[in-house]
Amino acid sequence: MSRIIKVTLFSVISLALFFYYINFTFKIPIHSDAASVVLMADAMTKGDYFLKDWYLSTGSYYTTEIFLYYLFVSVLGITPLIIKYASAIWLLGVVWCTVFLSGKTREGFKISSSIVTFSLIAIPSQFVAGQILNGPMHISSMLYVLLAFIFLEYVENNAVKYSLFLFLSTVSLVADPFVLWFFVLPMILTSAILWIQERQKKHIYVVLTSVGSYILSKVILSILSFNVPSVGIAKFVEFENIKNNIVLAIKGMLTLYDANIFGGEIASLSTIKSGIHFVLLITIIYLIYNAVKNFSLSKKMDRMYVFLLCAILINFFEYLISNMPVDLGSTRYLFPMLIYITIFIGRYGISKINILGMKKRIVLGIISLIIISTYVVTPFKINYMTENKVATFLVENNLKHGYGSYWNSLNLTVESKGLVNVYPVVSDGEVIMPFRWLSYEKWYNQDVNFIVFSNDNWGQVNKQTVIKSFGEPTEIHKIEQHEIYVWDKSISKKLKK
Repeated sequence: MSRIIKVTLFSVISLALFFYYINFTFKIPIHSDAASVVLMADAMTKGDYFLKDWYLSTGSYYTTEIFLYYLFVSVLGITPLIIKYASAIWLLGVVWCTVFLSGKTREGFKISSSIVTFSLIAIPSQFVAGQILNGPMHISSMLYVLLAFIFLEYVENNAVKYSLFLFLSTVSLVADPFVLWFFVLPMILTSAILWIQERQKKHIYVVLTSVGSYILSKVILSILSFNVPSVGIAKFVEFENIKNNIVLAIKGMLTLYDANIFGGEIASLSTIKSGIHFVLLITIIYLIYNAVKNFSLSKKMDRMYVFLLCAILINFFEYLISNMPVDLGSTRYLFPMLIYITIFIGRYGISKINILGMKKRIVLGIISLIIISTYVVTPFKINYMTENKVATFLVENNLKHGYGSYWNSLNLTVESKGLVNVYPVVSDGEVIMPFRWLSYEKWYNQDVNFIVFSNDNWGQVNKQTVIKSFGEPTEIHKIEQHEIYVWDKSISKKLKK
């Protein structure tokens, strides 16, 4: 195959995937977590480069998402399209990195391996797509660490190799502390295992560089002095909650692969589709189990094999034994494992498959098409979300500055393209106060005359606490599950600071 054909094929597939991802994002209402990054990027375009007086989340996303958002905001201004474009770009980058790591060897490129990996990651399940295509969800930091691994594995010049590895590891840690658990620690453990086997200095260099990236990231964060609110201390799971973690882990794996056949109608098309994914999941579990069973320190193994296996197991078991799993949404903490599995199965798993002497590429190609086709379920249409209706109402009624419960605030600002500004608030059950999480302190000095909240009572922002804090509104409007209270004067001075 000529280089021109390869480049053309790569470009066509990339564009097709990009627009498929974009199309999928129109089915998902943007949330305030994602919208906050757009607003931070907008603040940077106005000169607030170090986000002074901003309250961030557990990660800054400063060197990953915000950098790309900054470029988009500089060109497009505030718009929800930025979240969609950026998320699609991050996922596309991860897809091609996993395909590369799966197929690339020092002897050449294994097409069959890359086909398997592509089929497992290119078209993710609806749950996975709904998470990673809707704002910061560790996918950008995953792209950084995959690139770091590629440079470590395939760059020949040591100075360049370790410099790039250090740089990418550091900037990903600055943005996302979760990188410590799904990349840095597995890399250190991998290097320790390989050093025991080979006693080569290169493994010591990787350990030192990994530790150095962690220390350097802490120094950089100290200099930048981001305001990161505390969310509590990570702990081991309480003994009585171990069963809950196990159940959530099992449900999570079924959800990640859209393989939950339980309770489904046996002859229905959706159950058959889930059944195909269930067989795929069982096959993956068997291949990982077989790899663990045959693992031996006396057997020489390559770095990628050991790293992927260590990273998969660490990510899964830290999920099982931590206090992080609280509901099915917590399955997002298993995304790194999902991505590592796609590489592992493509690169090493298919070597265990012998299909009746048939040509492996043909059979794997057919199986891959079947897997992909069962995931391609997105209709090509735009769904008009309730949040769009609320933002439209606020714009049409010239309501420019107001408060909102967290999930009815920053998303409305971005949905309105900055024409409306809704600032997040919370209640202690008595009065309304600023919600200092992914928010800007100066917002709460702004005159406002409305508040938006929904009937989910999130943060105890409801009719009772709103009226107790601000008095009877002049107008009340209802849009589906949302309520909008409007006053004929500013209510900002009544906000409990």
